[in-house]
Amino acid sequence: MASRTGKDEAFAGQPAPEAGSVLMSDPAPSLQSSLQAPLPDDEMLILLQAELNHLRNALQARDDFIAIAAHELRNPMTPLLGLSHLALNAARKATPPVSPSLLSLLERMSLAIQDFVDRATRLLDLSRINAGNLQLRPTEADLSAILHTIAAKYEDPLLRKGSPLSTNVEPGVKAWLDPLAFTQIVENLLSNAFKFGNSQPVELRLARTAEGVLLSVADSGIGISAEQQRHIFGRFEQAAPPPLGGGIGVGLWLTGRLVAAMKGRITVVSHAGQGAIFTVQLPARLPNHHQEAG
Repeated sequence: MASRTGKDEAFAGQPAPEAGSVLMSDPAPSLQSSLQAPLPDDEMLILLQAELNHLRNALQARDDFIAIAAHELRNPMTPLLGLSHLALNAARKATPPVSPSLLSLLERMSLAIQDFVDRATRLLDLSRINAGNLQLRPTEADLSAILHTIAAKYEDPLLRKGSPLSTNVEPGVKAWLDPLAFTQIVENLLSNAFKFGNSQPVELRLARTAEGVLLSVADSGIGISAEQQRHIFGRFEQAAPPPLGGGIGVGLWLTGRLVAAMKGRITVVSHAGQGAIFTVQLPARLPNHHQEAG
């Protein structure tokens, strides 16, 4: 039985930057020489501080590059995604019907564009969190309605990777939260469930609690071992090797950060080969001002 294991090599196969590049530059020459010829403590401290500043600048340059690249990659694809959905809907309703091969081609194109936009969006969120610029905008949100909208999006079996989706949503559940962040949490958990669900049923639940709201996503797939559960919410961690573990390994990490930013808690219960249940507890209300993800 396959298990969710392995760490995503996010930049595997990418060419190395040129020598002297800001992102991958070598340690300062002065520090290298000091390792060969010992210096007084005060001079060593100065060199170490210079090297620390150098590394900070390199990390900032990396984060700036990721933010710019994600923004520039995502923006032109968003209208293309809308056009692909319009073309697909028109093909499905066409009279006389279009050929099955053309319909399949349009479906695959739409999914490919959606996957591209999702990955670019995750990179943008990653850069915002790293820079401490992710802000929440709480408002009264109908969480039940949001879940029904998301579930309707997955009516297409291709999006569900063959896994049937059932919902058990208590009607009229509302909370003072960031609706976009809540939507991303749900979609990330569903995407994870479909990816590792092994085409088995996935269940989406929502209910009120005394403390707020309780969201859960359960699958009957390959499961997660106890060891893997200790790392599952880490950045660039993958729950399975390719082909199951496609992506850059930040979906659950982003989910955990968004949950924490909304003063919530996320847990997972699973055993290898027995599926997984992700549970998110969120408060009924956040203060009505911007909340930064720490």
